[in-house]
Amino acid sequence: MESGRNAVRPHPRLGWLAAILPAGARRFRARDSEFAAAISAAGGELVESSPDAEIAEATELVGDASIAIVPVGVQPPRGVRHRSLRAARRLVDAAVVNRQIAAVQRTVRRRGYVHATPIAWEAQTKLLPTFDDASARTPLFQRFPRCAVVVCRRGPHEPTALEAALADASRALDRQLGMPTFSLSSSGALIASVDDVVLRVSLGPAARRLEDQRVALELLREAQPSELVAQRVPWVLAVGSSGLARWSVEQRLPGRLSGEPADELRDCLDFLAQLFAAQSGDARAGSPARDAEICAHYFPQHAELLRSLGVRLEASLAGLPRGFAHGDFWIGNLLVEDGRLVGVVDWPSAGPGRFPLLDLFQLRAQQVRERTGARLASVVTEHLLPQAATGGHDLDRAYCRRLGLDLDARDLENLLGAYWLEELRHALIDPDRDPVEPTRSEWRRANIETLTALARRCGLPELAESER
Repeated sequence: MESGRNAVRPHPRLGWLAAILPAGARRFRARDSEFAAAISAAGGELVESSPDAEIAEATELVGDASIAIVPVGVQPPRGVRHRSLRAARRLVDAAVVNRQIAAVQRTVRRRGYVHATPIAWEAQTKLLPTFDDASARTPLFQRFPRCAVVVCRRGPHEPTALEAALADASRALDRQLGMPTFSLSSSGALIASVDDVVLRVSLGPAARRLEDQRVALELLREAQPSELVAQRVPWVLAVGSSGLARWSVEQRLPGRLSGEPADELRDCLDFLAQLFAAQSGDARAGSPARDAEICAHYFPQHAELLRSLGVRLEASLAGLPRGFAHGDFWIGNLLVEDGRLVGVVDWPSAGPGRFPLLDLFQLRAQQVRERTGARLASVVTEHLLPQAATGGHDLDRAYCRRLGLDLDARDLENLLGAYWLEELRHALIDPDRDPVEPTRSEWRRANIETLTALARRCGLPELAESER
């Protein structure tokens, strides 16, 4: 697989391959570079002859594999916020996709594939472990697909990597996990829960995040967090590999996903303060200079300014205490019950040695994004930085009081710079983030504007107009 900023970065949604590929498949013919990158990252062998599975457009299939996967779909519209317009557009798109599916089914039968099953694939798609349609239990959007694959087989169904993961996880826990349906998360993991456990299964680069979460939570356990934190963490019970897929089983927490955490904000502050206080002996630490160095490869025209900003921020923040952080603390990862915070999920970005306030910045920034649809860079420039310049938001001050920190406006601005660089790095390289967004000119422009604003506050030379 190619490395560096020109490498093909598969979309995390390709994690659904775990629900389709036979557990025993190791050799693949993949005409599409994104699929090829995902398969290669999972440990599969890319071949031209005698494949176990082939992935290509219907007209490119050779027909010499036991299973073939044909992607179909349309590009979803951007910027359509009105519900009725979105619904009308989906109906039109679904009609196009259904015609594509019918054409694929006709073509693959001529290649010798006697079964051709269409499966819709978008975030929150639901399916049975055997990848059959979950019928009445599927969400309405799934019956009007925009993105789908046609799974083509020559013979009877072969156990998939997802089925193997379910069986292996059951053996690891010494109990039968009767998972009714799996959902495809936006991070590329297939997720199912039953009773007191949650099973996550993924394939490709995004599967690495399952291991990242296991390592992060092991470090947190070693740090001996307070009971308030420990009771709200989905501790990992077992991990393993099945076929090309990775899986993990974690404790299932009570509660439901938070909407707008109004009543729970005090609980969030208490949780974050006590999480930060958990001290790990691990030597790793967050580094704005390191984040900036990584980001500089993706912004070659602005590389020197990014590096200068990272070095300046690291020096300015050197005297602040470090602690444990979640790394992606927002309402989509918070579980609530009766107005109280009862759980925090998704820990692959967590770790020790982090600056204070970054988790709270994430919570506040994502609240604005949920409300306005703005990009993170714009939220930093237009909302968070102006607040920092006047001494910070009320929540920032309440958090600092819990930790006994006395931070001035310059400290808050520097911490926001460190937060933005960390989030920029996540967007550019994390395998569970959308790889398309950083290629959009609007996204890049918004982040260059944020770089300019932060550089100005740090006293660095501004970008020339031709560089913006």
